Formats: sequence, C-alpha cells, structure tokens
Amino acid sequence: MSSSSEYVWDKTVEYSFWWNILIVLLMMTMIIIGSIGYFILLHSVFGKVNFSIGSFLVKCLIIYIFSVLFHELGHLLLAHKFGYPFRIFKAGCMETYNNTFRNIRLRPIQLFSGGFVMLNFNEVITSKEVFNRFFQKDFFYISFGGIFANLLSVLVGILLLFHPITIEIGYLFFVYNFLILLAQFIHPSDFTKFQFIQKNPMKAAVVFSEELVVNKRVNSFLENLFHSYIGDTLSNKAIDPHTLAIIQRVIEYNGKNKQVNSKEIQQFIPWFIANFDSISTMQLRNRIPAERLLYTLIEYNLVEHTELKNYKISRYANKHPLHSYYLKLKEY
Repeated sequence: MSSSSEYVWDKTVEYSFWWNILIVLLMMTMIIIGSIGYFILLHSVFGKVNFSIGSFLVKCLIIYIFSVLFHELGHLLLAHKFGYPFRIFKAGCMETYNNTFRNIRLRPIQLFSGGFVMLNFNEVITSKEVFNRFFQKDFFYISFGGIFANLLSVLVGILLLFHPITIEIGYLFFVYNFLILLAQFIHPSDFTKFQFIQKNPMKAAVVFSEELVVNKRVNSFLENLFHSYIGDTLSNKAIDPHTLAIIQRVIEYNGKNKQVNSKEIQQFIPWFIANFDSISTMQLRNRIPAERLLYTLIEYNLVEHTELKNYKISRYANKHPLHSYYLKLKEY
C-alpha cells in the first residue's frame, strides 16, 4: 500500500515468517531424530526386531488420536471449570455440539483434521466485570489447557519408558506430544493467540467475534465491544487481518438484523474498495479476510458493481471455514 493511503497496514500484529520456518525445521528434525531413536530403542530393548510398517502406522494413529483428544479435553475441562459452555467440541473424527456429549458423531474422513473447541461466550461475557476476569485469568487457563494436557502426556510417555511392555507406546507418546508442544510456537496457536491478546485487551474482540457469526443476536456488552474495537482501530488508521474479519462479521450481523453500519465503517468501505488490489496481493492470511469482506459488501449491496472493476474473489469466500459445523448449531 502506498504511504499516502488513509489507512496503513499494522505490521506489529504479524508474526515472523522466519520464526515459523525455524519451528517447522525443529519439528522436522525432531521427527527424523525420533524415527531413528525409535529403531535404536527397540533394538536395544528387544534385540533383533522384525519391523512391520502396518503395525507401526496403527500404533502411530492411536497415539495421534489420543494426543489430539487430550489436548482438546484440556481446553474443555478448564473452560467448564470457569463456567464457559461449549458450542462445538472436535477432536479428529469425533465431534459433539451444544454443550453435551450425549450425541457424539464420528466422521472417519476427518480423522487427521485436528481439533478445536468453540465456546459460547454470548452467554457468559455480558459485563465489564466478567470481561476483565476473562482477560486477567480465565483466558490464560483455557488457552493453556491443551498445553497442560500435552505436558502431562509427555510426562506419562516418559514414565511408560521404564517398563518393557509399555516402552514403545511411551516413546511414541512422548514424541507426538512434544511435537504438539513445539507447534504451539507457530501462529495461529494457543500460545501465540494468548500473546497477541495480552498486548491489548481490546484485541479480545477477535476471540469473541465468532459470536457474530453463530448468533442471530449477541448481548449488548459484546455488541458494544465490537463497535468500540472497530471505532478505535479505524480512528487510529491502522488495520490488520483481524480488523477486516471483524468488520466483515459486523456488516453481516448488521445486515441480518436491519441495523445501520457505523460512520467509521461507512468511511472505511470506499478506501477498502479502492485498495482491494494491493491488499489481496499480500500474504494469504490477509487476502482471505479481504475477499470475505468484499463478498459481504456485494451481498448486502454496500458497493456499486461498477466500482469493483475486474476484482476476482474465490468462490469459497462466501463461507466461513467452519460453516459445515455451524449448520449443526441451534443458534445458526
């Protein structure tokens, strides 16, 4: 973007590309060393080993499933302790909705798709006092719940190394969970998102903005929080991918509820259209929210088609990446 632009791109929220590369290299090194160590371990304990790739892959699959499950359960248990119900719980091919485990669904095709926990903030974050408690204490424990679970799993893996019957499972358990811990230093992850929010309490709007997607109405406190975040950010003339994402969700929310967009948003839209080309050629994590915002502007007739020139947007830009999960929520 040119220096004469009305808004500038806030690079203070971006994470170093080279830092992510370093962590990936460390993880690859860990995999190589771990694989060599696996055979050395088996040979030193059992002597000559008849290795079976099928048996090895089955063991790795089981360890992977349990590692992901424990990580997500770590988040969920601490969220439950602090009074936050969940909307979606997913760990590999297992998923359940609306704060209940009575109807667990299995989707084998998504076995390797990782996991996540979506909490119902709309029921809990209803006042400044609760928001402050979340920011000062709850968010730390909920974010690090998965990390605590993996640390515990690493310790369990080490303990299992001390018995010949469990030594193989213990070794794989240790390696897998150590890799998950390393991955927490790659953005976006539990650790990096916590760092990001801690720099500015108002950035917590990023965490809560899912509420605009899955609720027909959000409570007044959250609604004011989103408007304050957008107002302050646009007034400071510094935007980032999170700004674009929240503006898109607020516009969509306002459109569904027949509400007028704020003056700040109305002033931002012409600049965004004029600078869409330069934004969309930036990193993928910037281009995706930019395309979704443009699609929403078109959907709610907030921009004339003559202003769009020959802009190209992905046919997937109209859907949130979790859209298929949202369809199973009561509020959606």
